[in-house]
Amino acid sequence: MIDVVGTTIVLVLSIVLVLWLSGKVFRLGVLRTGQPPRLLELLQLLRSKT
Repeated sequence: MIDVVGTTIVLVLSIVLVLWLSGKVFRLGVLRTGQPPRLLELLQLLRSKT
C-alpha cells in the first residue's frame, strides 16, 4: 500500500511541475515571439526567474 501511495504522490508532483514549467515556457517564449523556442532558449527560459 505504501508503494501505491508513494508513487501517486510522486506522479502528482511531477504533473504539477511539468505543467508549471510548460506554462512558463509558453508564456515567455511562444506568446512573446510567436515562434517555438529552440532547445538552448528553452533552458534559458526555464532558468529565468520571471
